[in-house]
Amino acid sequence: MSFNIIYFKAAGYIALINRTSNIEQQNMFIDQAIIASNKAKNLDPTQPGAYALLAVYYSLKKDKENTIKYADASLALPDTDEDILLQLLVNAGDCSVRVDELDMASNYLERALLIDPDDISVLKSIATVYVGRNELDKALDIFTRTLEQTEDNQEKADLHFNLGTVYLKKGNAGEAQYHFEETAYLVPDDTEAIFRLARTLEESERWRSALNYYKDLIDMDPNNPDYYRGAYRASFNDGDPISANEYLQQAKQLEN
Repeated sequence: MSFNIIYFKAAGYIALINRTSNIEQQNMFIDQAIIASNKAKNLDPTQPGAYALLAVYYSLKKDKENTIKYADASLALPDTDEDILLQLLVNAGDCSVRVDELDMASNYLERALLIDPDDISVLKSIATVYVGRNELDKALDIFTRTLEQTEDNQEKADLHFNLGTVYLKKGNAGEAQYHFEETAYLVPDDTEAIFRLARTLEESERWRSALNYYKDLIDMDPNNPDYYRGAYRASFNDGDPISANEYLQQAKQLEN
């Protein structure tokens, strides 16, 4: 059997893992993916893709040693095209973040920036590393610069969401609110952005505005108790204990 057939089979497990929420099934797919990736590696040890896949799957298992081992192996092969090397470095950085090796991630991604200092995927990944290291001003600078050169609405929404999250960490509720609003404007069904926006409005004690967003979330997903608890807090603080109690009871029913 050829390398390409086994490699694409191994890579296909990523979609399977992302589609299932069952932890046992996810772990089963990861183990199968590791077996397939090892077969591909053994068929052609000169191809960096199989090593990169092994780094991905071991990072999903939170196996730091093997994650770094295979990330480094993917980068150690000679005569790799610069475009491929850039992808391998981003992959190594993302895998390192997944296993909380932030210094390693920073090293990989800074090497990637030397190849292409304007690559959006590299910039987003290294900004995420800065957030993990609590270097929030550096993260804000990179997310902002990346946003300025982005045209795609989904990419813009992701960057606004990241900026909102960082500003929230810095305690700047006003800027956080702006960026979460931009995310929700660009992707109206992004419930996580709307939820963060509602929580940010709560922190600013803008109870009625927060309540309106919680109501929107309940309409979008009437089975999430966190939305009813948010509506309970906002209603109670807005001076409507009767409605607040109704939201609280609905949240408790969903949690039972």
